[in-house]
Amino acid sequence: PFAAHRAATAATDQMQAELRAMAERVRGLDPSGDDRPTLMRLDMSVHRMIYRATGNRHLEDVLVRYDNLATRIWCLVVDKLPDLASHISEHAPLLEAIADGDAERAERLTREHIDGFSTEIRRVL
Repeated sequence: PFAAHRAATAATDQMQAELRAMAERVRGLDPSGDDRPTLMRLDMSVHRMIYRATGNRHLEDVLVRYDNLATRIWCLVVDKLPDLASHISEHAPLLEAIADGDAERAERLTREHIDGFSTEIRRVL
């Protein structure tokens, strides 16, 4: 949530354009279209784009390390998750909030996304 808030206040015009393009990409995901490894790479790309948008290399580095740990958890249960594409498409409104500079909304959407991820992972563990 802190990174999303920070990204919304720090994203450059170029980064805002990249965030909007990624929002369009994830919004149009087809649950039956991409294989799970492709979807997981896309999810990692979304997260790393948000981290980069913070403009803080130290924060970006720390968050990439945490994301790597979360991805390891995903790998344990990815075959048990029913709709990975929908989980990833949840990022579209978040990416748009960051691109719009709406820090509070970005923070709220991130908290909701994390809570949903946590609930889903616990359900299948």
